[in-house]
Formats: sequence, C-alpha cells, structure tokens
Amino acid sequence: MNILVFEKDNCQGCYKCIRHCEVKAISYKDGYASINVKDCVLCGECVNVCSTHAKSVKDDLNIVKDMLAKNERVIVSLAPSYKAYFNNISLGKMVHVLRKLGVTDIQETALAAEVVNNKYVEIVNKEEKKHYITSACYSTILLIEKYYPDLVEYLLPVDSPMMTHAKLLKSENPNTKVVFIGPCVSKKAEAENIINKGTVDAVLTFEDIDNWMEEEHIEFGEEDNNLLGVINPKTRIYPKNEGVIQSIDENALSSKYKRIYVNGLDQVRRLLYQLEEDKEKDNLPPLFIEAHVCLDSCIGGPILRKKYRLPAITSSYLSPEKHEYDDNLPSCTKAEANIHHPFFARDKNDLIPTEEDIQFILAQTGKYNKEDEINCGACGYATCREKAIAVFQKKADIEMCLPFFRKRAESLSNVIIDHSPNAIFVLNEALEVQEFNKKAEDLFNLNKTDTINQVIPMFMTDSIFDEANKTNSTIRKKQYYSEVDKMCQLLVTYIVQHHLYLVIIEDITEIEAQRNALNIMRNETIDATSAVIEKQMRVAQEIASLLGETTAQTKVTLTKLKQIVMQEDENS
Repeated sequence: MNILVFEKDNCQGCYKCIRHCEVKAISYKDGYASINVKDCVLCGECVNVCSTHAKSVKDDLNIVKDMLAKNERVIVSLAPSYKAYFNNISLGKMVHVLRKLGVTDIQETALAAEVVNNKYVEIVNKEEKKHYITSACYSTILLIEKYYPDLVEYLLPVDSPMMTHAKLLKSENPNTKVVFIGPCVSKKAEAENIINKGTVDAVLTFEDIDNWMEEEHIEFGEEDNNLLGVINPKTRIYPKNEGVIQSIDENALSSKYKRIYVNGLDQVRRLLYQLEEDKEKDNLPPLFIEAHVCLDSCIGGPILRKKYRLPAITSSYLSPEKHEYDDNLPSCTKAEANIHHPFFARDKNDLIPTEEDIQFILAQTGKYNKEDEINCGACGYATCREKAIAVFQKKADIEMCLPFFRKRAESLSNVIIDHSPNAIFVLNEALEVQEFNKKAEDLFNLNKTDTINQVIPMFMTDSIFDEANKTNSTIRKKQYYSEVDKMCQLLVTYIVQHHLYLVIIEDITEIEAQRNALNIMRNETIDATSAVIEKQMRVAQEIASLLGETTAQTKVTLTKLKQIVMQEDENS
C-alpha cells in the first residue's frame, strides 16, 4: 500500500518531515528519509512540508482515463468539500467540467452520509459501549488500529460515506466503476484495504482534477442543470468541524451520550489517551465522538492545505440549505447494501529497548545524564529518549543528533586548526583578517585585538589574491617577510560561496637555510671533485709518458737479444 511515493534522489536529509510527523512514521537511514507504511496514518503532512518534493501522493488519474477510454460505466462520487477547494464553485459548474473531462454520471457522496448516520444512530442507541467514535475519517481509524488498539471496540463498525455510496451504486449494477473525488490522501488507502478491495475503483484528489483540467485546457464556466441531489442537505456539511454531529438530528441519539468533536492529530491523540485512561479509572461520561485527524476536519485536509485554503473562510461555503435538484434523487438511494465494517487492532511488532539499550545509545551522542538530554527536537523527535528508541528500532541514524555532531565537528576543526604546524588566516575580499590560528599568532607576532578586521602589511600588496580570485584555484608562492625575517610558502584559495580567502603559510626558513647550506656543500664538493679529477689526469699523463719511454728501450734491448740468439743458432 504505497499511497505516498518517495523520490530518494530529492531527499536532502533535513529531517523536516520527521519533525512534522506526529506518529514518527518516517525512518532516516543512510542519508535518506523513507516512510514506514506500517506506522503511517496518511495524514499527508510530510508531503506538504517537503520543500524538495521528495514525497508525493499516488496518482490514479491514468486508471480513470483508461476506464473512460474503454467506455466503461463510470460514476463519480463527489465529496462535498469540492466547494472549499474550488472556491465555492457551484455543483452545476463542477458537473459541467467533469462531463467535459469525460465522466457522464456524477453524484454527491453526501447522499450516502445520511445512510451512514442512520446506522450510527441505530448502533449507538443500543447502548452496548460506553463510548463511540465515528468512522468516516480513515486516518483516525488507522491511528486507533495502529497506536490505540484497545480502543478499536469504540469505533462505530460502519463504512464511510465513500464506501457506502460505492456499495449502493454497485448493488444496482456490479459492473459500475466508482471513482471517488475528494480532499483526502487516506481515502486512497481505504479503497485499497483488503476488506474494501474492488468497491471503489479509483480515488482522485481535487488536485488531480486541477491538473487534469489544466492538461485538457478546461476551465469553469457553464452550468450543467442535469443534477442529482441528496437525501438530507445537512450531510453536505459533513467535512466541517462538527459536521457529522450537526447532520444527525439532535433528538435521534440517546441523551445518555455527550456529543463532542476533536480534530487535528495532536488533539485526537490526547483524547484517545484519555479514553485509554478511562478504561481503568472510569472518569469520563459516555461520549459520542466525532474525530478527524486533519485540523478543521476535511476542509483542512492535506490537499486543501497545499492549496492554501483557509477553513475560516471555506467553511462558509458548505451550507445545509436545500436545492431544487435535491428532489431529483439518484436511484441508488433505494438500493440496499451491507455497510457493516469490522475494525482490527494492528500489531506493529516494534522492538522495545531496555533502559540499558537506551542509555548506551544516548551515551554515543554525549548524553551521560539527564542534564545532557537537551530535547531540542532538531532530529525530528520530541525527546532524546524517543530518538534513542528510534535508533534501536532502526528507524533513525545515530548521526541525527545535530547539536552533538555539530559541536564535535567544530571541536575537531578547532583542534586541527589550532594544532596545525602552519599559520592559517581567513581574509575577506578587502583582505581584512577575519580569523587566524595560534601558529599565525606566534609566527608573525600578532594579537587578536589589533589584528581582527584589519589589513596587515604582509598582505597589502600581494597580487596572489587577485590571481586566486580570477582563476578560482589554489595559488602557491614563496615569500620572504622581512618584518619577521622569515621565508614562507603561501597557499591561497578563494572560497567563492563565502567570498573569503583561505591563506595557509608554511614557515620554510630552516628548510631554505638547509637547502642553501646543501647547495654550498654541493658546489664545494663539485669543485673539490673537479680538482681531484684534474690532478688524476695529470698523473695519468705523466705515467703514460714514462711508460712510453720504458717500452721503447725494452723493445730495443729485446730486439738485440733476439739477433744474438739467432746468430748462435746459425753457427751451431
């Protein structure tokens, strides 16, 4: 049931969706947020607050277009809050637009709300339960089933007006395709619920209709007078605060029950918490509760909030007045359908950490006692303990603690800079000193008071800054500073996004002195070597000369000896 679509590449890891998710149904792992379907109540808040459009709502528009292309019998069930979204547009103009888009049969969902109300009254007046909670808001149902399972018994086991209308339509003709158009994200999930599957064939939001109209270049204009009405015009105020209660006749419900309404996820959760307590303490009177997860009920739903519709204004658009066409009722109002709907507690199977587990995780972000738990909420969780539990359940990363990791990063940066063997300066574009480290202070005999926001002489006329700015690269240069009798190696980088120069200066005075000494030694060695070579050459030449004379004398002597020996051989 992936009603909310997540675009991983668009996620910037800002934690904004987690901060706004009341039930913390969003995990953050490996640098990306993701929606946990088993925890989500589909309030749609994460879609609206995501400025990078990493989340969107599943679109059934192509399904509907395909139905129409196949000439299937499609009937639209139109939620009464269309008036709030489309700025008090008349039903006639709304129907005219839908027919231009290709839908021929349009009915108001409100006609089924009267059937639902009658069922509510029938059940409540049996006085079987101490409290009853209306079941038109599917997000409220999800909230109770997932987070308050002990309260499921208080949910009125009745289909919503959307499901009831669809069942009435299909009881007349099972081949009818029912398309619901409304303001709600969770209605898409309700239609896909395994119990409801196949009853509502597609769910479109008013935003989908807006987009479809833009795509087809259709605008509101003409009135269509071929309209169908509703059983009880009061049911058209269903989407407003207290709309369900006000649409039920005051004397219909047993006087035993006090009627109350709550809206907004926070307020609904507070009420449900009190109902849980009441099971043990029995402090509350019997209640008939109209509960809506969205603030200001359906006219404050996510699609209308996204359109910046203000309920204080739009609530006046929904009126219980009767229209002429209300006498023209659709035939489905005479049909019968089983609108009983069972609700079930859902087991989330979340791992529960021990206190030792929580303390171990807290310690990893520098929280060793209660005072360390600052509960800033930057990670999206109200308290450090809640975040630690989410880490244990693999819904959050340990690195999400922004204050701790910011301080650690700053601390590490300061340690690195302060212990750098090189002088480090940060200059603005006017070459005024914005910051420098301890090495710079020692190397150039500077102090903070006299130096910050000043141009110091050593940087006044150096063209290296212009070069770094123009080339947007790191420039390297040797520079002798007579003020401190130091030879230095400069590296200058222009940081474009901050309009600052980063200057790293390495003191190479000793290195240069060693290099000079080495050069002198090298030259002396070369000179000495040349002298030795020259002397050796002279010796070699003298030896060669002497050797030549000796060789000549030896040759003469040996020649005479040879002649004597040859003469003796002839005489013998």
